[in-house]
Amino acid sequence: MNLNAEPITVAEGFEFCEGPAFAPDGSLWVVNLAGGYISKVNVDTGEKAVVARTQSPNGGQFHPNGHYIVCECKERAIISVSPTGEITVLAEQCDGQPFNGPNDVTIAADGSMYFTDPDGSDLDNRIGGMYLIKPDQTVVRVDLGLAYPNGLNLTATGKSVVLAETLTKQLHRYDRNADGTLGPRQLYCQLPDEGVGPDGMAFDCDGVLFATHYGSACVRVVDPAGKHIGDLRLPGHNPTNCCFGPPGSKWERSLFVTETETNTVYRFDVDTPGLPLPVKVG
Repeated sequence: MNLNAEPITVAEGFEFCEGPAFAPDGSLWVVNLAGGYISKVNVDTGEKAVVARTQSPNGGQFHPNGHYIVCECKERAIISVSPTGEITVLAEQCDGQPFNGPNDVTIAADGSMYFTDPDGSDLDNRIGGMYLIKPDQTVVRVDLGLAYPNGLNLTATGKSVVLAETLTKQLHRYDRNADGTLGPRQLYCQLPDEGVGPDGMAFDCDGVLFATHYGSACVRVVDPAGKHIGDLRLPGHNPTNCCFGPPGSKWERSLFVTETETNTVYRFDVDTPGLPLPVKVG
């Protein structure tokens, strides 16, 4: 693993970029939260095109069916975007209660989807939650009482979920039950008291976690035991999310990071492959 990797510009000119994820065709999809649209990026040339338009798209990941699953924070929904840009609403409420404003999502190979719902929460009003959409589309709340839950990801075994609680600057881990629900929240890593806090994240194949830290100009690197072991530094202060290049591609050992002060996607050649997505669960 190369913790001295330097940022390389991939593409510029976004409008609050988030949700980086590689499509089955090898293109990088990135949301423009402030612009209200989703971009498709050619990482070799930096060329980009608008795939779909929606109000305020946030974190996203590709489903096993090839559709891009996106947290739509202003519409307070989880939406599915087809490869040609058609939008379908998957979920808007749980037990009759509307979501506050979904933020990020992680998807298992069986189609289970976990997402965070932080809007309106802070250190004095810890109403942030995390939800599970089961393969049969049933929605279940799996945690509540968080101070801005943000990025999240399944671990390599599919037996745990790691979540970023931005305002406490903490990463939490949850053990996953057989039915997809989660066990108690466990502190995984206390990050440095700098900037706003952790945002989107990605694992490499060795279980090392790369967590963007909004307001700190860096991506935190955390080992499998939950120890903060280093940082990747960025030209802008506000990284929002990250993902690895597709398995088997020339970019599989590269981390792609969205950053909103410069509104640029950067690449770090970290020399270890990313965890293949979606994660298999058992």
